[in-house]
Amino acid sequence: SRRMADAGLLPENQFDQTVQDVLTARDNWIAARQHYESNLDNFKILIGLPPDAEIELMTEELEKLQQAGERLGSSADADEQLRLLEGPADSPVELTLPSSEGAGPWEIDSTLAVETALANRSDLRNTIDKIWDAQRAVLIAEDSLRAELTLGGVATIGEGRSLSQADMPDGSFRPSQGHFQAPLTFNLPLERTRERNLYRNSLIALEKAVRQMQSEEDAIKKSVRSQLRNLLENRASIAIQRQAVKLAERRVKSTGLLLQAGRAEMRDVLEAQSALLNAQNAFISALVSYRLNELGLQRDLGLLTVTVDGHWTETTLAEQISGTKEQEQP
Repeated sequence: SRRMADAGLLPENQFDQTVQDVLTARDNWIAARQHYESNLDNFKILIGLPPDAEIELMTEELEKLQQAGERLGSSADADEQLRLLEGPADSPVELTLPSSEGAGPWEIDSTLAVETALANRSDLRNTIDKIWDAQRAVLIAEDSLRAELTLGGVATIGEGRSLSQADMPDGSFRPSQGHFQAPLTFNLPLERTRERNLYRNSLIALEKAVRQMQSEEDAIKKSVRSQLRNLLENRASIAIQRQAVKLAERRVKSTGLLLQAGRAEMRDVLEAQSALLNAQNAFISALVSYRLNELGLQRDLGLLTVTVDGHWTETTLAEQISGTKEQEQP
């Protein structure tokens, strides 16, 4: 733009607009660097390190994001939508839901996902154990409402011997000269106010435990179904943003050529470059969201295994089911 302005092919105000965008971009770059450094310090504190510690972040997740972008962004749904948009102006508008083509390994059937979560969630098993405890408390409280019949027995045979009598000859065992008692106590359930109140409280506690278990089941089902919907939405967004990046790149190239030919203004080029940057950021954001929802779904399914050193172990659902069946075999 400087050379074009010097040659008189570009107005000076358009060149100034270019310089202004360059300064804005540099300011955004500095702000992004500072934001990154602040987040890195917060991460150090989170893992128990001082902010001035020197750490090197692992790049495996970035590589996984790139692989996911190549795999998930090549959906035919977005290509079909783009083809319809580039068709005749009077062509009918068709809205189709995203298909399962190009789905990730954790985009599974919602019924299977819910069943897996209910079978693997440790917090739900703890809640179910509380129901069993509440049922046992009800049985104990119910038993205390019945009549009581107590039969006891005491038998005393022979006499004690002290140290001074240790050298005496042994005595004979004579059961007929012993002392025997057999008390029998019978308590009728005439006054059971305290026991009745305890029984009612145990029933209330049981119902409360059941409702808590049902509430946790509903929360797990809602969370799992929401994560699956988020994965579908993120995958569709990845495919759409991938097409948006391609269009933005083509727009930048075409507006640059039009500017050189004198058929476009610098503002068109700057807007095209800004649109390309926004499309690239949206594409990366969709990839990150998909990755986070993948981990969130594994957590909600109870299949995300974290080691003592803070690393997680990921496997597909088929491998998890296969491993479970092998453990169940004798």
